[in-house]
This record gives sequence, structure tokens and C-alpha cells, in this order.
Amino acid sequence: MTALRMLGLVVLATMCVGIFLCAYAYLQGLSVTKRAEEVVSQLRFEIQYVIDTGNPRGNVKIEIPSGYTLSFDSDNNQLVIGDIRVPEGGFSLPIQGPELSAGEHMVSIVLENNRIIVNGEAA
Repeated sequence: MTALRMLGLVVLATMCVGIFLCAYAYLQGLSVTKRAEEVVSQLRFEIQYVIDTGNPRGNVKIEIPSGYTLSFDSDNNQLVIGDIRVPEGGFSLPIQGPELSAGEHMVSIVLENNRIIVNGEAA
């Protein structure tokens, strides 16, 4: 009887640890997605500033989370990181820039010939 109770406790403890590990992995994924959303939101704000004022922005530091790549959709004038595309209707001007991999980057944004040019390099 004591052995069955001990076995039950071991099974229960194993299930609890398994549930904890699954929940932890899920929450970590949500955290990374949230950081990706923050990056595109920050970059969207900086690009909109350049469109509105015409003044270039230099040395904007962004950190792209691991597992994500930031690209520029010139057909729809949008920023793309994972499944996130902003702004929904696209920018009012065409946008172009290099694909940026995960990590820290220094980005500069300029307005040239009615185009938004984004240049980025690893920081």
C-alpha cells in the first residue's frame, strides 16, 4: 500500500514538472513575440517621423529577437517581422531596406526621391 502511494506521488510530481515546463516554454515564446512587436512598433514610429518631417533619423538602435528576421515589403510598403506586418495599410511612401537578422542593429532612415531608405548594420 505504501509503495502505491509513493508511486502515485512520483507520477503526480512528474505531471506537475511536465506542466510547468510546457507553460514556461509557452510564456517564453510569448515574450519573444512581444519583443518583436515592440521592435516593429519603434521602427514604424521612426519611419513615420521621417515621412512627416522629412528629417533623417540616424543611429536608431533596435534589437531583433532570436528566431526573427526584419524585412521591408516594398510591394505593400510594410515592415515585416515573422507574421507581423505594419502598418496595416502600408506607409504613404515606398520603402526599401536590407533584410536584418536577429541581433542588435544601428539603423538610419532617410527620405530620398520620395522613397524611404532604411540602412542597417550590426551594432
